[in-house]
Amino acid sequence: MTKINDALRHLEKDMAEILATIEDERTTEVILNPYKTADGSYEGHVLVERHGEGLQNLYQNLPDGKTEIIKMSATKAETIMSVLASITGKFIHNKNPYLECQIPKYGHRFTGVIPPASIFPAFCIRRHASVVYTLDDFVNQGVLSATSKDTIISWIKRKFNILIAGGTGSGKTTLANAILHEISRLFPSCRILIIEDVPELQFDTARSIAFTTGEFFSMYEALRTTLRFKPERIVMGEVRGAEAYTLLKAWNTGHPGGVATIHANGVEEALHRFENCIADHANARINRKEIGFTINGIISLQNMTVRREVDGEYHNTTQRKVTALRQILQYDTDKDIYQDIIYDKMEESFE
Repeated sequence: MTKINDALRHLEKDMAEILATIEDERTTEVILNPYKTADGSYEGHVLVERHGEGLQNLYQNLPDGKTEIIKMSATKAETIMSVLASITGKFIHNKNPYLECQIPKYGHRFTGVIPPASIFPAFCIRRHASVVYTLDDFVNQGVLSATSKDTIISWIKRKFNILIAGGTGSGKTTLANAILHEISRLFPSCRILIIEDVPELQFDTARSIAFTTGEFFSMYEALRTTLRFKPERIVMGEVRGAEAYTLLKAWNTGHPGGVATIHANGVEEALHRFENCIADHANARINRKEIGFTINGIISLQNMTVRREVDGEYHNTTQRKVTALRQILQYDTDKDIYQDIIYDKMEESFE
């Protein structure tokens, strides 16, 4: 334990320039990104994404009152990753140039790569949220319209199985937490069972439980185990592959009202992506009729480009937006289409 504490202090010293930003509850991600200098060499520039804002350079104040981008050398970045690997019982070196773990004590998700997998050491720290943003917060920040919020709440009350679709870093987990908060508010005694590979989802009901998957406990095994724990609602952090088939069966066998996230570019694409995940299962057959009456609602949350005026100048920035809601009614076998209703669809545009 002493060695781990010493290593953790060493880690905190190496990360001192970015630690305060990581611990800021507004922060969602901190990234070390390679930057090519004028002489052709590379250095690491630190980027930050805060809730409701796009990815930006992270600056520090200098003694003369000026600011500069926070930079990190390759040596320091590799040292951080080596210490993290040591603490978490993993390895990172030129023949295994990839590290994925949680930062001890803080719980934030860390993903890093070193040469030869990248031209310069790089990492991404996904901050474990300490604050749960509500659906009202999403409305106030302009991410979600008031009418869309009311529709989502009605879906929760009607025990719809909800799929949240979006790209990387679009805020799918943050929105899932907001929906879980709403479920807990409306149904305080509800038994929710959560399955995810990295603990990010949060719940408030005393009867709920969360499973974390890993090397010796797969997503498929976790889903099967979940059914033995008498869940009322089943929530999955992210659908990536064959587990979609098991989740579909679980939602369709007396456990309505679930939530899951999936990587997709919109409400129309989400079901195609879900079908592709089912196809990864060796023994599965894609049954669109079953999908049509099991997945009831889809929310598309995307990063959109918006144009804003700042100090008299216009800049293009990235902002999260709920771009559409899709209610699935059923699958029409004669026309080979999902019958649906699409609400509040938004096209990519400048504001």
